[in-house]
Amino acid sequence: MKYKIPKTAQERQNEIEKLSNLERFCLDAYIVSKFPASQKVVIAYEQSRPREAQANRQSVYTQARNWINTDKCKYYIEDRKKELFATDQHRYSTTQNEGNETEADTENNPTESNRTKGETISELNKLADNTNDVKLKAEILLKISDLEGWKKEKEQTDDNTIRYYLPLRCNVCSLYKAAKEQKAKQQT
Repeated sequence: MKYKIPKTAQERQNEIEKLSNLERFCLDAYIVSKFPASQKVVIAYEQSRPREAQANRQSVYTQARNWINTDKCKYYIEDRKKELFATDQHRYSTTQNEGNETEADTENNPTESNRTKGETISELNKLADNTNDVKLKAEILLKISDLEGWKKEKEQTDDNTIRYYLPLRCNVCSLYKAAKEQKAKQQT
């Protein structure tokens, strides 16, 4: 197994400098695109090349995945995401499994534990808007509803409901009917 030693900031910048302006533009489009990951990587790869690929679709996809996983592309994507999606207290981090971040990844970072409830909700809203994964989006929206207390509000509205009980007429009451039947049996 091959382990990579993290590069210094200067080495990262040197790798990024190897990208052409066209490649940078295509990687920016890759970052903000809402297409599925497999589709947007192929589009970014094809558009970053001066000539149209002559290979079959599977080969182009393999070439695109190899290109997007090069150090220069990874470093550029990481730095660009920090620039594009930065907020005051929170910076998005990318992992090697790009696009598979969960809210657990953002909640378990000890340096970012001083958020207010409102900031957390707004960051979760941004994550929900930026994700294409349906399951992840549902989980994020459930977290938002928990934080905003929507469940508690529904329970409180049930508790505040005033219930009026109307009196029964005697001929409808089961107790009255049972007593009347017993009385009828005793008389006969």
